[in-house]
Amino acid sequence: MIECKLLQDEIDDAENQLEFVNVMQQTVGRTPRIAYLEALLTIKKPNLTNQAMGEFYKILDGALKLQISYSKTLESGFSYYSKLNPDFLFSIAELYLRPVSMKEMIEGN
Repeated sequence: MIECKLLQDEIDDAENQLEFVNVMQQTVGRTPRIAYLEALLTIKKPNLTNQAMGEFYKILDGALKLQISYSKTLESGFSYYSKLNPDFLFSIAELYLRPVSMKEMIEGN
């Protein structure tokens, strides 16, 4: 639901919901999905500064590291690939590329 709010540009509502989820999940710990949503929230906020961009990449790196470390605990087999969640990893990759212009992609910068 938080991701839907972010995609609909309802930033304030999504931020409030994300804060609530963070409070509720303090006992469980940070999850890759929550870190991803925090990165998405950061990049969707208006007036994005260089400092905020640095924070965005830091949060997104954390989401990727959490997902990879989770995948290292899985047994090999079919369940490994389903729990690895390639769609989520692709979403992380898309988010990494969001701030990059097409010109920069073509030039390889």
